[in-house]
Amino acid sequence: VELCRLCRKAGHKPLNGWCITMVALAMLAPWFASTHGKAALTQINPSLGHLASLDAHLLWIAILGVGFIYVWRQQTDGAIAHLGVSLLVILYIGFLGSFIVRLRCWQPGPEGSWVLLASVAAIKLTDIAAYFTGMAIGKTPLIVKVSPKKTWEGTIGGVLVAGLASTLFLGVLIPKFNPGNLVSGLNLMQAFVFGVVMGGIGQIGDLAESLFKRDSGAKDSAKIVPEFGGVLDVIDSPLFGIPVAWGLLHWWVG
Repeated sequence: VELCRLCRKAGHKPLNGWCITMVALAMLAPWFASTHGKAALTQINPSLGHLASLDAHLLWIAILGVGFIYVWRQQTDGAIAHLGVSLLVILYIGFLGSFIVRLRCWQPGPEGSWVLLASVAAIKLTDIAAYFTGMAIGKTPLIVKVSPKKTWEGTIGGVLVAGLASTLFLGVLIPKFNPGNLVSGLNLMQAFVFGVVMGGIGQIGDLAESLFKRDSGAKDSAKIVPEFGGVLDVIDSPLFGIPVAWGLLHWWVG
């Protein structure tokens, strides 16, 4: 809803209802496809087990749906931009966001919780550390036109803290308290690199959302979260970071 609002402020006309529907389905699909999800759906009704294959069909459903609705409405003015913006909302929030559920469902039970917690902690601690480091010693602007207050010093400080936090989670806490976890076999260097990558990618996600806000002339995506702005302002960095976490951890441990 917040992203659709930003797009409208920038002069575009995303399909709010269709976007929300597809984002919701994109977030549910990985759970439908998981072992626990399949079992739960089948227990409710055997025919619901077919929802496990929804994940493989969402992209073409989203594209065809957007095309059909605009054709039905006969909206030729700005059709390319409006259609593209609707798909942007679905892919940005729905597809990227679905990796949060994918990472959580990768290992059932506490194992999946630990991995998701470690990933989110590395990403969000980057934001916090970058803010305070930038306030303390930040002098060199990072990307002035996109985010005037971000500095190289703050970003580097944030990324290093993310590396240390990841080392603590992946290298120490998970092997100690959850030794059966697939990621418990990572060495300290891998754990540190994971945090650095999460921190860096998360900052790109933050800057990407800043592009949307600058284009729409908005300071924040909303005012629902005190001191932060909107929900989108809170999840912008995990939206970029978690898919990379999913890919990197799968590459390392299979």
